[in-house]
Amino acid sequence: MLHSSRVFATCALAFVFVFSSVCFVGVKNVSAASVATTKPAMTVTVDRAGIVKLEGTLVSVSGNLLVVNSWGGAWTVDVSSAKLLNKQNGIASISQFTGGDQLTIAGTAKTSGWQIVATKVQNMSLLVRSVAPSGVISNLGSSSFTLTTSAGKAYLVSWDSTTTVLLDKRYMTPAVLKNGMKAIVRGMLDKNDITVIASRIEARAVTETSTVKKTVVPSTGAGIR
Repeated sequence: MLHSSRVFATCALAFVFVFSSVCFVGVKNVSAASVATTKPAMTVTVDRAGIVKLEGTLVSVSGNLLVVNSWGGAWTVDVSSAKLLNKQNGIASISQFTGGDQLTIAGTAKTSGWQIVATKVQNMSLLVRSVAPSGVISNLGSSSFTLTTSAGKAYLVSWDSTTTVLLDKRYMTPAVLKNGMKAIVRGMLDKNDITVIASRIEARAVTETSTVKKTVVPSTGAGIR
């Protein structure tokens, strides 16, 4: 009888601990067949305070709202105040997120619907590497331009307020950049192998070569004695 009471008390304590600390929204059965097959990670945990951690697949992006597929179906994630990271824990931009990306999300779950206000979103599909291509600037916009290398490779370069800009080795603002300038761009290459998030732009001023036309006036011989 004493043994049975101890077993009952232990089970009850375990039950209270699990359900008072973490509520598992989704449970996935693991088998040898599923381990052998690589599938997108899907986990959802929510504690009593509504703090949530979710892993899932990005379906779509609309402004600062993400739709992420995980246990329970489609979740709407507000990232307007979230820290966005790539797989290497570097700062990421929402413009780098595309459908199919694998995301790990931390934040607070709303009390109704499958909605999360995120504090951190890490894009595990966003692998980036450091690059420093050089070329000629074209298609200059307010926060981006095209950099075409001598080999014909075109990069889309984007910058923000944290980007350092130099013109002829002098610190400047992006306002000095012009189409036709030669530049070296140092930054992180996006997963699409096209977009460079610039940390430093080193440009050279365009040298205009003026051509002076020499006019020869025939001598009339006047004044010669």
